[in-house]
Amino acid sequence: MTVTGAQMICGGAGLAAAMVAGHFGTGWFLEFLERSAGLGRRSEEKRVPAWITGGFERLLTFGLVVTDFPGFQNVILAWLAVKLAANWQRAEPANATEIERQEYRTRAQIALMAGVLSIAFAYFGGMVAKP
Repeated sequence: MTVTGAQMICGGAGLAAAMVAGHFGTGWFLEFLERSAGLGRRSEEKRVPAWITGGFERLLTFGLVVTDFPGFQNVILAWLAVKLAANWQRAEPANATEIERQEYRTRAQIALMAGVLSIAFAYFGGMVAKP
């Protein structure tokens, strides 16, 4: 199979949309939601950095869309469910106040929305790059 210049340009543009625009667009959206909810940035606790997790999910989605992987939607939904379940399994401190519990639930909801947006950037980037 011969790859044309137009296909290479579309592939690069799609990958850039998925990875670069997805990174900055999702980051802006996340900060906007946290500010709107009156939350500060999270402390730098020991955890996988968000840019690594987001990059992985965008690259995974992009690759599955471009290769036309059968049932890719199920793989992406499973990834999102496992990622959020792992986040929700973190135990709240026993002495947490109701305000702290509410912040915890709010952050979980924000994480869900940011994850869906991140995957959407990768999906559309994959559709642009698709041969």
